[in-house]
Amino acid sequence: VHYSNGSNTPVESPEIKDSLTYHLTGLTPYTNYSIYVTVTNNANVRPRSQPSDVVIIRTLTSPPRTPATPSLVAGEEPTMTTAVFVPPTVDDSNGPIRYVDIIVHRAALGVSSPLPSAVPSNVAPYMEGTVWYVAARYSYTQYEAAVAGSQFTIGNGSVVSTGGVVYTNAPLQPGHSFSVYVRAVGVDDNGEEVSSTGEPLKIVTPEQTSAATGHSESVGVIIGPVIASVICLLTIIAHIVIWRHHKRDHKQFDEQPTSDLPLELKENTKSSLYDVFANSGTIAESEARSKDKDEKATDNAAYLTTGATDTAVSCSEYEEIPVVESRYKNVGPLYEQVDRVDNS
Repeated sequence: VHYSNGSNTPVESPEIKDSLTYHLTGLTPYTNYSIYVTVTNNANVRPRSQPSDVVIIRTLTSPPRTPATPSLVAGEEPTMTTAVFVPPTVDDSNGPIRYVDIIVHRAALGVSSPLPSAVPSNVAPYMEGTVWYVAARYSYTQYEAAVAGSQFTIGNGSVVSTGGVVYTNAPLQPGHSFSVYVRAVGVDDNGEEVSSTGEPLKIVTPEQTSAATGHSESVGVIIGPVIASVICLLTIIAHIVIWRHHKRDHKQFDEQPTSDLPLELKENTKSSLYDVFANSGTIAESEARSKDKDEKATDNAAYLTTGATDTAVSCSEYEEIPVVESRYKNVGPLYEQVDRVDNS
């Protein structure tokens, strides 16, 4: 059996005996081969026969050859939002290439690039917050004519529409690690898509800094919530302290014996208000009506202090003054004592 792809000297197979089948190996995918057969006798003493008719066959398609790794432009460092690199040429010898994708993977700093085999087969166009996205998709003709071997800026915000789908080359986020892959997508003899993805180009974008301070904005993003949390915590602690202090004062006040509370009764004018004071604070306010039996217009003052057996009080004679909703049982008897005082 003799075969050739038209670009090399025909290859001759070993002699085939006792078989009508022979497998050709080492063929190139998606390539035309010319095949013919010659025969000889068992003794191999006669010249070979004339070649048979030539048969031309085409080998099956295969996934595109793996694209080379993109390379950063010499001396070009990534800015905060873009990076310039050179996409590789894509070989279409394994079969027709339908389109070429530029795929981006975003990760935190220090994360290694995923292997090409880990790139999802159904990467979608860019959306806010996505980890994997297609930054651009070109037909093979577009890619070979305008992209491959030329400088390409990833993250410049450009938009490409291919097959009715819009792909956005979104700006790169500062302070992240990006991996850029070139994927060639072909189609096999059954009409199914087949693809190959090259090794990634890793890009690390610098953290964004404030023009005024030169500090990283990511630090401010962290410090801001921390300060707010501390302020909220201090506010809660202050409210708890005030509440406990207020509750303790009320508890101490309620536990005082009612008979030992110092009381002060004041009366300034006829038909006046009488205030009961305890612990330098007003305990209750009672309204009473007084009757001046002598119908004198003079103002009298009466002061009464508990704890003494005999209390000298100078005042007019009053009827018993009712105390409204008093919390202290000893108020009523005190007023009775006032009522018994001599009117002198």
